[in-house]
Amino acid sequence: MAVLDVRKLSVTYRSGDGDVYAVDDVSFALEKGDSLGLVGESGSGKTTIGKAILRLLPERCIAGDSRIFFDGKDLLDASEREMRAIRGRKIGLIPQSAMNALDPVVRVGDLITEAMVLHGLTDRGGADGKIKELFASVGLDMDRRMHYPHMFSGGMRQRAVIAMAFALEPSLIIADEPTTGLDVIVQGQILKELSKLVARTGSTFMIITHDMGVVAEHCRTVAVMYAGRLVEVGPARDILLSPSHPYTMGLRNGFLGVSGKVREVISIPGAPPRLAAPARGCSFRPRCPFSESRCETEKPPMQEASCSHRVACHFRERASEMREQAMSPAAWREAPGE
Repeated sequence: MAVLDVRKLSVTYRSGDGDVYAVDDVSFALEKGDSLGLVGESGSGKTTIGKAILRLLPERCIAGDSRIFFDGKDLLDASEREMRAIRGRKIGLIPQSAMNALDPVVRVGDLITEAMVLHGLTDRGGADGKIKELFASVGLDMDRRMHYPHMFSGGMRQRAVIAMAFALEPSLIIADEPTTGLDVIVQGQILKELSKLVARTGSTFMIITHDMGVVAEHCRTVAVMYAGRLVEVGPARDILLSPSHPYTMGLRNGFLGVSGKVREVISIPGAPPRLAAPARGCSFRPRCPFSESRCETEKPPMQEASCSHRVACHFRERASEMREQAMSPAAWREAPGE
């Protein structure tokens, strides 16, 4: 049985300017010990999916036929009391902004202690030993437990948030852009420490990111989001080396580490669509160099590209040919546009 099984998840935000269809019919599953990279541009719906799993969205936003099973239980049917017992203790969150995740007037060590005591993992007298172990695993000195968040650098705050997420020994960790705003060296250090913790604890891991390099190094499975829809999902090696969706091919063009060859970085022209109305056809059509007339009117269903590899593209059987063409800058200059 999957640890996490998301089925037909759709999320619509209500606003004064009209509805925003942030997530459209997304389904995926995570087995115990798996690591999933949810990748896509800003505004593609990645963070909304993470919040939906943790039930941090208003209930009216989530469509009635959506289902989110965690350890066999549908979280959308759980009471708020049940969710308080699940958040942190069974599903840990590493948020984008470490500063906002830490109480500015509470010492970091006290914050972690309070969480462990609240969930019955230890008493106050026994918390220091656990904190010492956690701090060592993320590269923090034990003396730092007595410091307030403003006394930490950005990288140290992120390490503290990771320690806090693992303090409750959750079986699922959701990391939402865990290195946002940090320099490249610190990003690498933190991601390495995070991967070690995931491996040591045996946690199931889901990272939300826009960085193909991060998923290449730290994930076994990759799910690609575009304009609220899941457009491709499969083993990381298949997605990175043999993508079957034109959007994934475009993302790969901006990632230099796939083949090791020196080549031109090719950007995807245009911008993602506004999500004020569901796309009638393929939402990537205006930016896709391979689109045809049916793409404007027919929404491509998710279909198998190969074993464990699914893609939502009408022309999946032409993927090999499209991959070759997608490596040419000229192909993207000829994208249809609006």
